[in-house]
Amino acid sequence: VMLALAPWPGTAGYGYAFTGRAGGRSRGAFASLNLSENVGDDPRRVRANWDVVRASLPDGARLPRLRQEHGAAVRRAAAGSTDLGAADAAFTTEPNVAVSVLTADCVPILLCASRAGVVAAVHAGWRGTAADVVGATVREIARTCSVVAEDVAAVLGPAIGPCCYTVGRDVAERLQAVAGDGEGVAVAERNSGAQWDWYADLRAVNVALLRRAGVPAGSIHVEGPCTRCAADDYFSHRAAAGGATGRQAALVLKLPT
Repeated sequence: VMLALAPWPGTAGYGYAFTGRAGGRSRGAFASLNLSENVGDDPRRVRANWDVVRASLPDGARLPRLRQEHGAAVRRAAAGSTDLGAADAAFTTEPNVAVSVLTADCVPILLCASRAGVVAAVHAGWRGTAADVVGATVREIARTCSVVAEDVAAVLGPAIGPCCYTVGRDVAERLQAVAGDGEGVAVAERNSGAQWDWYADLRAVNVALLRRAGVPAGSIHVEGPCTRCAADDYFSHRAAAGGATGRQAALVLKLPT
């Protein structure tokens, strides 16, 4: 099964993809395109799944990898980079280098600043969101690549939605605090019997953080369903028995000329 790179919205020369469950070699809880070596899947099947992803990219494309840790560290993928170390965001100015993150309910955020030739991939769970990892990424590419935030565009991919993402009151309050009282509701309370439940909208919080970092509202796009609602099509930690499931990828690259 071949994956398809989508052209970056309104910009030639850049491609991106959000993978899902289908098209791979893994079995059972990891069926079938699991791309994580750290969830208990057969490593040989994971390598075969990455081969499926590579086959969708231009010839010679490189795929440097992060070791995600739910923080706000940002790494640059230089020429020849393979292991980018422990961080939750990566960026590059190198053509034909696909930066990527893995998710299974967390928010995958892809960034492109085409005038400066920069692309970035960000992994934002609730901890990374509370730490403003996406804002940190925008500021880092601005600092190191002569990018102005107004030239950054973002695509947020499939992630757990406010329909399904119950959190404790402490997490709800932290997310509400970072989202602020601007446009969009970050956290909604619903009465469930005699008890209050808090439902967080991680994508809405990250949109608010992108806006605060200076990214124009018209340059922020949200794609894809709630991963828990669409667990047949996407890996979802919350939907899986005991949390045993695979991970999908979000990737972006500057296409070779």
